[in-house]
Amino acid sequence: MGVMLAVMASLGLIVVFFSISTTSYSFMILLNVAACSVAGILGLTFLLRTLHRLVLIVDDQIRPVRRPESYQLGKETRDLSRPDADENQDHSIEPDASAKEDPSGALD
Repeated sequence: MGVMLAVMASLGLIVVFFSISTTSYSFMILLNVAACSVAGILGLTFLLRTLHRLVLIVDDQIRPVRRPESYQLGKETRDLSRPDADENQDHSIEPDASAKEDPSGALD
């Protein structure tokens, strides 16, 4: 409604100008119909876009986000469909063979 009002107000000056400058009644009727049609089309387009955005927001809130059943995490595959999948995995970190300390304690 606000978009239609703004477009009608902006086209109002054009309608006033032609109302003063012309004496053709049929042209004025045609100009008024064209101005109202443009305002109506732009207003309805804006309304439909806004409603479409609202529907997308509501759909996102209602439907849960679909995640794949398993996803790749580094080199291990984690199964998300089983909630106890994390409990059975060993999360200890073993140092690399190259990162082991020198037993003599000498620095290179």
